[in-house]
Amino acid sequence: MSDKDSEGFCFQNRKLLRRLNIKDSIKDNYEVTQYISSQPSLINQLIHIIWDSEEVDFSNCAINMLYSLLVLSNDEEKQVIMKTVNTSEHLNILTHCTYNIHVKFCELKEYRDSFPNMQTKLLHMISTIYQVKKCRKLTIPVTESTVRFYGILITSQTSHKDLMLHLLPVLKILCLNKRNNEILSSHSFFDSLYLSCKLTQKVSTVVFILKLMSRSAIALQCIANNQKIIELVINLVKYNGKRIVNKRSLMTILYRITATSSGLNLFVEADGFNTLFNFFTNSDSNRLAAIKAYTILYRTVPSLQLPQTQTRQSNYHGYEDDDESSGESDLESDASEDENEDEDVDEGTYFLKNISDDRELDDMSAFFPELIDANQNRKLDIFETASEDPSLSRHEIIAHRVFNAKHLNKQAYPDTLHLNVCNEEHYLNSTTNELPLEHLRCKLMNAKGLSENKYKSRIVYDVDQHIPDLEQSLRFDSRFECGNLRCVKQIGNLEYELILDSDTNSCNGHQWFYFQISNTTAETVYTFNIINFLKINSQYNYGMQPLMFSVKDYAMQGNGWRRSGENIVYYGNNYTDIGCAKQYRTLSFCTTFKYSNDIIYLAYHYPYTYTRLLTLISSLTNYDNSNGIFLKVAKLCNTASCKNELPLLTITASSPVNRRPLIFITSRVHPGETNSSWIVEGIINFLLNKENEQARRARELFIFKIIPMLNPDGVIMGNTRSGLNGNDLNRCWLKPHRYKCPEIYFTKKLLEYAKNVLRQPISLYLDIHGHSRKKFFFFYGCNPTMSWNKSDAEYGDAQDILKVFPQMIHGFTPHVHMNYCKYKIQKAKESTGRVVVWREFGIPYSYTLECSYCAGAEQQAMDTKILSDIGASIVNALASFADKSIGNTKFMSTLGVDESCLHSFVITSGEKRENCA
Repeated sequence: MSDKDSEGFCFQNRKLLRRLNIKDSIKDNYEVTQYISSQPSLINQLIHIIWDSEEVDFSNCAINMLYSLLVLSNDEEKQVIMKTVNTSEHLNILTHCTYNIHVKFCELKEYRDSFPNMQTKLLHMISTIYQVKKCRKLTIPVTESTVRFYGILITSQTSHKDLMLHLLPVLKILCLNKRNNEILSSHSFFDSLYLSCKLTQKVSTVVFILKLMSRSAIALQCIANNQKIIELVINLVKYNGKRIVNKRSLMTILYRITATSSGLNLFVEADGFNTLFNFFTNSDSNRLAAIKAYTILYRTVPSLQLPQTQTRQSNYHGYEDDDESSGESDLESDASEDENEDEDVDEGTYFLKNISDDRELDDMSAFFPELIDANQNRKLDIFETASEDPSLSRHEIIAHRVFNAKHLNKQAYPDTLHLNVCNEEHYLNSTTNELPLEHLRCKLMNAKGLSENKYKSRIVYDVDQHIPDLEQSLRFDSRFECGNLRCVKQIGNLEYELILDSDTNSCNGHQWFYFQISNTTAETVYTFNIINFLKINSQYNYGMQPLMFSVKDYAMQGNGWRRSGENIVYYGNNYTDIGCAKQYRTLSFCTTFKYSNDIIYLAYHYPYTYTRLLTLISSLTNYDNSNGIFLKVAKLCNTASCKNELPLLTITASSPVNRRPLIFITSRVHPGETNSSWIVEGIINFLLNKENEQARRARELFIFKIIPMLNPDGVIMGNTRSGLNGNDLNRCWLKPHRYKCPEIYFTKKLLEYAKNVLRQPISLYLDIHGHSRKKFFFFYGCNPTMSWNKSDAEYGDAQDILKVFPQMIHGFTPHVHMNYCKYKIQKAKESTGRVVVWREFGIPYSYTLECSYCAGAEQQAMDTKILSDIGASIVNALASFADKSIGNTKFMSTLGVDESCLHSFVITSGEKRENCA
């Protein structure tokens, strides 16, 4: 700025401040309000004077004026003033002003005389704007220098109470950004935070800061080595005064602290066990905090080796991958894929069948019979080779042909019934989660060695051994398709510990369960503890119940799967395993059986077997296409076992389909996510409805390519997340190995052929999953401006358009939660189907649909009717693009779709608009 410009700027500042001084003397609130209303840029001008001024007096005067307006005004004035505040911009400028002013004026006596008054007012204004506007975070990142300045403020000014009162709320805002937590972290910072809490008594704010900062590994190490902070948190757990303290947040902090060895040692030294034990036993009204406390307490007791947990091996002797996925949910971090995917393998006799299949599949035209006249026949072999034994049902014939690497592919009784979808009309009931405090207390005392369990425990079931049946024990089995139970130990007359099998050739999994119980006694309360879950939390703590099927109840009353279980609690225990650093989790629940000598099945969610899918498809293989519906069933490839097959369904209308766009739908890449299969069955059944007008419209608009089960081998084996090789197939999409994950390899090849060879428009890709830690249904999409890769932003912000498809589905069902839908592209997800299809094939509408195992709208528990209806809602939404009264015209016009070619509602990358002319 030139001297002349500087003089002009100073003159304007003086003029404005003089005018404000005049108005400041006005006593009539109405006149002040009227003046502010007529000067919408007033706040902005004052903030920029603070930022730009080279004179400390000007800055100080502007701060005082702005402080008077934002803080000292009455409620009526504030309401008017806040309408002129640009929240994100002004918050960030003021936040930077604290550091900027200090740098400019720190050597001046005038500044030192007014310090910390100027800083206190600035901080007060920041927190005032934040609270009124209810911002979630600062939209412009704060510079590292500014963050460090705040760290210096708290460590050097702990005796200034007013400054600390307003600094702490601003630190809370800054700590929403994880990067800032790492910058602030130091032993002196946490010492000063402790002192500021003592000085100001802003306990809730300090607790929130600690909770946010403990997310960072760097900050956590500092906290876990700070005895004062740990003692402060423990003392706050004891506190029962009038001041509100979030005990659940305290438990979160202690949970993270005690995950470190130093933090656990300091916790024990500070008498943390007795404090938390007393809190647990007296916390009837704070159940979730009590569960977390119980998990922490188990970290203080001696560890026990988890029995019978060697990695499950199959009879499969193909290539075994050393790399594993993390097995975590989509909310948690995932291990990156091995970059060396093209290593040499022994292409011996094991691979002969898949090599043969690959040669046949070099020309993918056979999978587009609706578009290309191809002579190749890609029927499923299982339907051709299954012997027609008149004594067996079609379902039984198929079940005998399915390859199970563990044992003969026996079917559990409920699966032989091929039950239709049912509307259970069950709602979550908080009484199912009442904590059995005395029972849990006794278990903890036994583990701690403070009391003795007089019952002599015994193994009553082991999947690898024959154990003679005992009259005084329940009998267990899981040697059937989708079954998963490794070992059962009886630890009381009516109590059992159960251990789930890991995924095949993996140490992960440990979530899906499905097993049989017999030798029951009626009206007796049994307690089951499944002790080797891995996920840190579960919807079982929020109202979800296991599913139970009673053979006698079905025979006598016709009742199928029902929710069952009381006193349900999911917590961390003291079991460990070789090579597993995580704390295992226990799902504990009680249940009562209605009949004696019944056969009971318990499952994590409604089972859906590979055999059920094939039985459904077998009825469609000779489908009559003369009714206006085009349906073809084909074998895309063999699975990794080389024994099972991957079905592909094509559904559309029989009318000319030359430029009809494609919709690809995949499901069940994770075997334990059975809810996804019920949704796909709903999609298939609705599409094949001859009478429904919306189904007809959808067929006329699109060609549906559906792969209902991407991971048949994992499903058959009862895995949770992995395939037969121990790989998470949804982390193999970047460079899928032809032999280790042929299911993904050939699915990508199918997409590539449609996109690059046929040049057929691809409207949408939908990958259907289950979600274990949220309720409702929700979508993940790919918005370029929300990508970890900043160069993606050049493709523009697509969020508004990406929301349309979920919104349209929401119009047909209340169970879709729009606020749960996310459109970020995270680096950890680059190898997933959703992101790879978006990035490699240029399909903008590439979605993951996540489906809760627990409940949807109005706390209604998930049942197969809701899941099937979601499938129908997906088709309904797609069909509605042809209805002007329902279709989103903004959506259509944004995509450049002409009303005359509604059949092509998405113009994908590389497709010219003339294609739909």
